[in-house]
Amino acid sequence: MPFKNVASIKQVATVEGAVTGGAYNKALSAVAMVSNNPTQVALLPLSGVNPKIQSVGLDAVTEIAYLNRAMALVKTADAVWALLDIEHKPKVEELHQDSKALVSKSIGGMALGLRWDGKGLEYLPGKGDVAVRDFSIRGEVKCADVGETECYAVTDGGDGEFRIHPGSTPEQGSTAKIAMPPGSGKLDRVKGGKFFSVVYKRGNPNIVCVRRAGNRLEAKAVTMPFPPTDLVVAETSLLALAADGRVVLFDAVAVDKATASNIQPTWEGSIGCRGEPTVCVVAHHWLYMGTSIGEIFMGQIVRKSALTV
Repeated sequence: MPFKNVASIKQVATVEGAVTGGAYNKALSAVAMVSNNPTQVALLPLSGVNPKIQSVGLDAVTEIAYLNRAMALVKTADAVWALLDIEHKPKVEELHQDSKALVSKSIGGMALGLRWDGKGLEYLPGKGDVAVRDFSIRGEVKCADVGETECYAVTDGGDGEFRIHPGSTPEQGSTAKIAMPPGSGKLDRVKGGKFFSVVYKRGNPNIVCVRRAGNRLEAKAVTMPFPPTDLVVAETSLLALAADGRVVLFDAVAVDKATASNIQPTWEGSIGCRGEPTVCVVAHHWLYMGTSIGEIFMGQIVRKSALTV
């Protein structure tokens, strides 16, 4: 059944600085969100209670990956850092420079890295540290997302190509791919799913919706009614944050009917925040949202009821 709204939105934590990144770890039933200037990490159980807030002595943090109960990774400019013993007093260790992107796997247990030299990196938790494996990639990958069993990637150069790879990295050959529509070259983020994915850039109303049936893909350029501050995919639906404090839902019907110049919201509502929404993360049937002043909210993504005759 499709989703109809986001309900019971409430603030569950506050961190110092602006929230810049978030990651879900399905194995832990928890979300990690990170803020910048100063940097703090919020560890948030899906129960919505007893969050842990940890301070980290780093600046310019943009992303976080949540490996396991003891380890996380953060990205700062071109560097990736390991945060060890994060539930207590995090120990910070630099892993490497030359980082282009850091992507957390939704079920936890690993993270994917992209380097500026075109190589890929796989981060795995070791005994007290983080193990790093580098690998070669066919073509230059601009951005990627890691699902439970597949990796979603967009190649660089021209308008790019959207690809689906088996496993957790883009090193194996793709099982499905499609050329991105004209004008997609500036989009630099992807949120992937089994049946629906979106390629976007924060603050840019132009997005690309990719729908999948088997190994057949359809890519559609869509102009949002507002420039989203962040986007996320929930099954066949799209959830977007607006700078004025709204969260907006577009279901599969809205995506199907969308044109290059128009997509109609299925539902929209106020988050109730004072800051500007900056980051959103889907965790099972929950949506976590962070803001420019460190507020963290969670709401329930509600399904439509089955029709009865």
